Amino acid sequence: EEIEAARAQEALGWHGDLVFGEGEAHGARVEFTLRDAARGPLDGAVVRARVMRPTHQGYDFDVAFRPRGDGRYVAELELPLPGQWEVRVTAEHPRGSYRLVERVLVP
Repeated sequence: EEIEAARAQEALGWHGDLVFGEGEAHGARVEFTLRDAARGPLDGAVVRARVMRPTHQGYDFDVAFRPRGDGRYVAELELPLPGQWEVRVTAEHPRGSYRLVERVLVP
């Protein structure tokens, strides 16, 4: 199932980009950009992320992104601990699905 989803995503030719910026204390602003194969913006997606702490149990949580136009989606997070986090983004669009996994380091 995972392999089939990866093949379908590759066939779409879409591009996703995650920018993780620091906020106050352990807060963060996360911006996800979704573009089609021609690098055009993909608006109208439902974007969510599972934010996971790979080194400690009990800190994982889900977050929904708000659309900002031009293929951009934004979420504000409050991270309970500094250090390494894994962000698993899922974008569900009427034309297909896109997944992105990135690790970020929060000071």
